[in-house]
Amino acid sequence: MLKNLTCILIIITCLSACGGGGESASEPRLPTPAVLVTAGPDASVDELQQLAISGAASGGTGEYTFTWNAPAGIDIEQSGANSPDATLTAPVVTQNTSFDVLLSATDTEGKVGSKAFTLTVLPVNILPQANIQISNIEGYASANYPVNVQVSFDGSASSDGDPQTGEPEIAAYLWQQVSGQDVLAGVDTSLATLSFTTPVSTGRSNAQFMLTVTDQEGGQATARTTITLLGEQGTVPVADAGKLITVFSGELIALAGSASSLAPNAGPFTASWQHDFATSLNINDISSFTTFAQAPLVQTSTVINFELRVFDQFNNQTSDSLAVLVHPQVNTTINDTGVSVNGTADGVTTTYQNDFPGQDAQYGLDRVSASGVIDKTGRGDGGFDFTRLNANGDPVDDINLPFSCVRDNVTGLVWEVKTQADTTDLHYTNQVFTWYQEADNGNFSGVQNAASESCNIANQQCNTSEFVETVNTVGRCGFFDWRIPTHYELQSILHYGKSQAPLLDTDYFPNSGSAVNGQIWYWTRQSSADGVTADIARNAWAIDFATGVDNFLSKSGEYRLRLVRAGRRQAQ
Repeated sequence: MLKNLTCILIIITCLSACGGGGESASEPRLPTPAVLVTAGPDASVDELQQLAISGAASGGTGEYTFTWNAPAGIDIEQSGANSPDATLTAPVVTQNTSFDVLLSATDTEGKVGSKAFTLTVLPVNILPQANIQISNIEGYASANYPVNVQVSFDGSASSDGDPQTGEPEIAAYLWQQVSGQDVLAGVDTSLATLSFTTPVSTGRSNAQFMLTVTDQEGGQATARTTITLLGEQGTVPVADAGKLITVFSGELIALAGSASSLAPNAGPFTASWQHDFATSLNINDISSFTTFAQAPLVQTSTVINFELRVFDQFNNQTSDSLAVLVHPQVNTTINDTGVSVNGTADGVTTTYQNDFPGQDAQYGLDRVSASGVIDKTGRGDGGFDFTRLNANGDPVDDINLPFSCVRDNVTGLVWEVKTQADTTDLHYTNQVFTWYQEADNGNFSGVQNAASESCNIANQQCNTSEFVETVNTVGRCGFFDWRIPTHYELQSILHYGKSQAPLLDTDYFPNSGSAVNGQIWYWTRQSSADGVTADIARNAWAIDFATGVDNFLSKSGEYRLRLVRAGRRQAQ
């Protein structure tokens, strides 16, 4: 009986422990469900295209916060933190490329769930654009080329809209000739530029070229251009009329033109000269490339335009112009040389020399005189202009009357004229003197030459200063201011156009002496620095009227002297 009671108590106790009608504080709770995420199906999209993506979440507690994550290069713009909706922009790829795009969701208790989908990005290549730029030749229409010129094509302006790397957009160039005479033999056709020389052919023809460009993804594009090869028959010659020339009225205008052509068979060329001067102006030979014309008389400086027209053997023609500035005659204070002949390769001639232009005989007073347009006060050979003066200093126009002095109408100098018949005449031509000067003498006055028989001066001091003083005492042509000429003054009456001594215009300077040992020396008043001993200038300059040269001679030597006065002042 007791045993049964014990069992009942145990059962009751167990039932009581099992809870009965109320929940105890130690009863366990059920777990919160996990966050489950759906990221959507796998998708494919072209590069640089946008894709709308979305997902969902379940389980968990409360609202969700969504986050999309993708590899670098994929841009995702999310609608909001509590929205799984977003827009994805695909990156640039060179081949089909797959990426995992992950959507994560977080509930209010911080539980996180995530799920990815696979995004496949498909490459889409934007083809490049080929561009050809061509060089043109001045004087020819665009894309027209004569023979023997370099033609350049430039494809560097070609472009690609979707380059993949920082390398050049165009990965390769290829030039090809599609039609026409082959000009690309031996030419590198794989560069951005193409250069070749046009061939020598007779007639015109066309040639077409194609440029193929390849971008970084292997995409290709082409461009074509067509040029015209003109051949020799369409190659225009080049004329050169020369450079600007300046002359004075009466001088010769040297016309030295030339012609050339890129076409080897274009010559010989034909020339034709013309000018725009309103009045008469004669060109010696209008059909010669090298010829001359005489500058006309003008009152003001005038530009005359000469045109050289050139024709080749294919009847192509061109022209070039030459501007010649012609000045009116001016009053000069410098004598010309007297040279009126032209030098040739083996002699001299009065004929104009086309092969040797620019000679002395073509310019200056001598040329103006030969042209017959010189305006002289007196007379003289070539460009020299002299007037004879009698014993009183008056002009003598009659060539049969005696004269004692000569006025140079160019320089304004008045010169002593020597005598020949009377050995006692103060101006007797064969008198000679040593050089003596107390001032401007280079620290050495020279030699007084006392008791000399080389002159007829009364005191027999046959030196230059004594002769000047003696002449000025008695006068000559009514003038009493005679002096020794400078080097420049004495040289101004030299006549280099003469072939025999003495080199002066002997119609106005008679009795100038015969050559001694081939020389006729006349003193100038200028000392020479050459031959200095202990800072003393023992030499003076003299001019030889037998040869036209100058030299320094010892002041102790005895040489001729011709006095001068007046003149338009020049640099000494």
